[in-house]
Formats: sequence, C-alpha cells, structure tokens
Amino acid sequence: RPAARRLLFPGSGWTNLTEGSTRIVLDGPPAGAIPATQVVVETDGRSVAILYWYQIGRHSIGSDHGYRARLLFNRLVRGRGDGALIRVASPVPSTRDVTPVIARQMEFVRVFYPELLRALPE
Repeated sequence: RPAARRLLFPGSGWTNLTEGSTRIVLDGPPAGAIPATQVVVETDGRSVAILYWYQIGRHSIGSDHGYRARLLFNRLVRGRGDGALIRVASPVPSTRDVTPVIARQMEFVRVFYPELLRALPE
C-alpha cells in the first residue's frame, strides 16, 4: 500500500509547512484518544490543514509504520487486510491562524468517530 503522503497530496506544487503528531481526545463513547498526524500545506498562497490517521477495525493508528505493522498482524492472525485512511482537510483563512481550524477539525472528528466505527467492519 502506498504511504499516506502519496494519498494526501497532489504530485507537485505543494509545500509542506508543518507536520506533527496529535491526539484527539474523545468525550465518549468510545472514550480515549485517537492518535493522528496534523499537516499544514500551502500552494499558490492558499493553506490547507490536514488531519489524518489510519483505522483498522476499532484500532486507530497515527503513524505509517504503525499502520503497516498492524495491517500485517491482522493479515497473518485474522486473515484480513482491510483498513482505512481517514483524512479531514480544511482551508486555512487568509489570517493563517490554524488554531481555530484544527479545533473545528477535532470537534468534527469527535462527532464523526462513533459513526465511523459503526460503518467499518470489526
């Protein structure tokens, strides 16, 4: 499977501004936190904030390598090779303040996540 970078960004024209790991704290149910990666990219003076993670059944994985390891485990032990890349992308206003954009993305994920779990196979 291709690395997330090949799935997240167009082939050219984008500049990676910032990247970091984050945790999305869930109010519950389910309780806990989702490990994720937050990236802000720019093209032609426009910025986009991207929040992404991998989902395999009820397991959320924030890293490419962790995803590949969990996928291999599931394939060998459970005979299943299915998984999902979850990506939330939002334009950043011209003020370039990403803080409120990230806050809205995380709030969206808190509402969306239980529905995601219901839709995915266990």
